[in-house]
Amino acid sequence: MPQDAIQTAIRPLANGDLRLNELLRVPLYHGTSSIFLEDILDLGLGAKNPIEQLGVLELAREIRPLAHQYLADTATYKSRIGSFERMTDQLAGHWNYQHGQTYLSACRGTAIRYASSNRYGSELLTNTLDFLQLLLDRDVPTVADSLYRAHRALFGLLDISPAPVLIKSEGVPVRYLIDEDGGDAAGAIGWIDEMMAEYPDKLETMLQQTNFRLLEPISPGDVSASLINVTRFTPHSREFVLYELDQTSRQGGETP
Repeated sequence: MPQDAIQTAIRPLANGDLRLNELLRVPLYHGTSSIFLEDILDLGLGAKNPIEQLGVLELAREIRPLAHQYLADTATYKSRIGSFERMTDQLAGHWNYQHGQTYLSACRGTAIRYASSNRYGSELLTNTLDFLQLLLDRDVPTVADSLYRAHRALFGLLDISPAPVLIKSEGVPVRYLIDEDGGDAAGAIGWIDEMMAEYPDKLETMLQQTNFRLLEPISPGDVSASLINVTRFTPHSREFVLYELDQTSRQGGETP
């Protein structure tokens, strides 16, 4: 893409004119849950890969045949097993079912829909734990013993009630980003540029499908976090209130 085609979407850093040293002018958003919030605020966005560290994909692949065997009559199985299989296969195509990396959207609403639709802040984690809970409810053999011993941390999340969280970052370096599907980010940046020029007042609508993968962590000082209170939920839209979190006033504790 010609350099002058992306000048409205990105701005150069003071110390260089290379494209990889430029900053995206529009903010980027990440939808997640409060489970991952402390790590993000302490270490930065994308500094840890909780999906890999928790072994979510391994558990999902162990659950998949059990779901086929024991849950075929449930509504969850009927509505979600197709996408769950694609997640366990880590397929990418028209829809991206690859998980583990940090994804960012140029549309705030897209990130909010993701966070509010996936209780545990990750599509793979949410589906895995939902199927796991159904298997536990049916006392499926091996689930409460061998699977539990192998995945205690994930089982512990079943008792948590996380809140949806929106992470925002402005001025993200272009070199941190690739396309959602793993390709060069130039096409997505070019689209942002077009929309900024043609529809500057409708970016929230026009950038709904403009997403990126994060290659390098964004430092804690360059992110802000808000709790999402969804006041009205439909399959395609959300009405919400955001409560920005003050990172300097966090308090930890434990109830008696």
